[in-house]
Amino acid sequence: MLLDMLENWRLTRANAGTARSRRPAIQVEPDGTPRVGTDEAGKGDYFGPLVVAGVRVLGERAARELQEIGTRDSKTLSNPAAIDLAGRITKSIGSENTRVVVLHPREYETRRRAADNNVNKLLAEVNVQIFGELKDEVKVFVLDEFGKAASSYVGPQLPSNVRLVVRPGAEDDVAVAAASILGRARYLREMDALSEKVGFELPRGSTRVLEAARRVVKERGFEGLAEVAKVHFGTTAPVLGASKKTGG
Repeated sequence: MLLDMLENWRLTRANAGTARSRRPAIQVEPDGTPRVGTDEAGKGDYFGPLVVAGVRVLGERAARELQEIGTRDSKTLSNPAAIDLAGRITKSIGSENTRVVVLHPREYETRRRAADNNVNKLLAEVNVQIFGELKDEVKVFVLDEFGKAASSYVGPQLPSNVRLVVRPGAEDDVAVAAASILGRARYLREMDALSEKVGFELPRGSTRVLEAARRVVKERGFEGLAEVAKVHFGTTAPVLGASKKTGG
C-alpha cells in the first residue's frame, strides 16, 4: 500500500507540468485512418488476470477528442487517474468502440495450455478476437509489440484489406494508449475483487509476491492459489516448497 501511494505521488508530480500546459498528452498528430488499437495488462503479474483491451477510433475527430481528454500511455498515470480516465475514454468514443477481455487465472491457464503453453500465442488469439468484434470500417490494426512473433501470429488471421502495425512503444498511437488505460483500469478493479476474496491486499507485479502467495496457500491451499495467481510462473515452485517444509 505504501509503495502504491509513493508511486501515485511520483506520477502525479511528473504529470503536473503537462496538465498545466493544457496540451494534449499525446503530441503525435492524429491519423484519421479508422483503426483499432490494443494493449494488455497483467501479463507479467503473478497475481490477477490477463486483461486485453481494444479501442476503435473512427476518424480524426474521435482521435483528437481522445487527445484532448488526456489520453496517454497508462504507465504515466497514477492508479486513480487511470481509472478515472478509463471512464472518460468510454464516454468520449462510446462503449460500442471498446472491448475488454478478462482471462481470470483458471481460464488463463486453460487457454495458455491450449495455446501450446505459449503466452504470446494466447495474446495473439485474444487480439484477433477483439479485432473481429471491432473490425467494421477499420483499415489499420495497431498493436504494442508483445513478442517478436506477434506479427506472424496475428497477420495471417486479418482481412487482406487491413494493415497490421506491430511495434514497441505503440502507445504513442491514441488508440493503443486508450486501450492501455482501459486494460489497466480493469486489471486494477479485478485485483481489488481478488484481494477482497482472499481477505488481504494482493501485490501487483512479479516481485515481492512470495509472502502473499504463501499466505494464500496456507489459508486456502493450492486450489485457492490457482484462483488468484498465474501458477505456471516460476514463483509457484518456491511457494509450494516452503509450504511443504512448514507442513502447510
